[in-house]
Amino acid sequence: MKIHIKLYGDLKRFAPDRENEFDLVLPAGAVLSDLYARIDIPADLPHTILINGRRPDEAATVKDRDVIVMFPQLCGG
Repeated sequence: MKIHIKLYGDLKRFAPDRENEFDLVLPAGAVLSDLYARIDIPADLPHTILINGRRPDEAATVKDRDVIVMFPQLCGG
């Protein structure tokens, strides 16, 4: 299955060719940990992930044509 990834901020360093948007092919039934392993983002790196604009739970499966957005946690004051 094919999904579309958008990485922002410091997470762009994990993208192929440092492009913040790219497509990725994963096997059917893939879960978020499969995605992290494929693009080498440590699962414990503080960030926010959205699947089709919604926050998923940890056991969420990824489906064909999903749009995955990841950005680092922001802080400030």
